[in-house]
Amino acid sequence: MNTPSVKEQLIAKLDQLTDDELADLLEYIEIMQYTKVMNSMTLPDDYSIENDGLVGFLSGTTDLAERIEDILYGESEIEQPVQETK
Repeated sequence: MNTPSVKEQLIAKLDQLTDDELADLLEYIEIMQYTKVMNSMTLPDDYSIENDGLVGFLSGTTDLAERIEDILYGESEIEQPVQETK
């Protein structure tokens, strides 16, 4: 008598599950695979936080809406006096 392989045992169990249970199992498997990939990712040896543009972008000032005129046009044109012509 041969003992069924792990794959054969798994297939037999899958045949007993409902569609909802299979969907849950598939989601669980995908999460496990994603977690394994994410845990295996490492930064390259030459990585430097000082050269990472995203770090500066994400840690910049948060008052962009208040400073939009200065950011886009330099000093705000709204505050400059308008000269009258004669």
